[in-house]
Amino acid sequence: MTFSGKATDKADEVDIDEYLKEWGVDKTNEARSGMQDAKAHPAARNVTLLQRKHGKLGAGLGKTSGWVHRAQLAKAEVTMIGGASYDKIDDDGLHITITDKKDKEKKTQQVLNVDNVILCAGQEPLRELEEPLKAAGMKVWRIGGAEEAGELDAKKAIDMGTRLAAKIEDASEGEVLTMDIGTGAKVIEFFRDVRNKKAGINQ
Repeated sequence: MTFSGKATDKADEVDIDEYLKEWGVDKTNEARSGMQDAKAHPAARNVTLLQRKHGKLGAGLGKTSGWVHRAQLAKAEVTMIGGASYDKIDDDGLHITITDKKDKEKKTQQVLNVDNVILCAGQEPLRELEEPLKAAGMKVWRIGGAEEAGELDAKKAIDMGTRLAAKIEDASEGEVLTMDIGTGAKVIEFFRDVRNKKAGINQ
């Protein structure tokens, strides 16, 4: 939705050379380290990103790639609105109500004049097999989206499955095995946040 080019273009038809210029990549490798000054291009569309909860949009994105998505949204000048509820869609556009973060009683109604509405409705855990398996005398553990579907994290799901497999003979039924973020990872995360703030990238 936010790539450069004509609004009628498809995402896979974006000009590669223009994309590289936008991110400051010198494909000739003549510039030092293969990087040069980025040339921002306006997005082909005006995009508004909404979410129901308050707080920074994209705060739950993956640590390894989330900053890229946030940088792309910032470059495309995407309008981000939190604390929104969706009232209706009609010929006038998308009707929303925005609740103030500090004063929950303060609400503002707004109509967004939009051509397209894309819904990201989220998901809920699917646990229909759990009780029948337990009733059959089998041990059951939840991992990944079956344990918590909100803001799915593939890295976390793989980690949970690996840890369970490593001790499944001795694991207590229903035990949730998650990774413990050690001191080293916390230090790396701290310096990454400092770097991003200096670069003007919102987390």
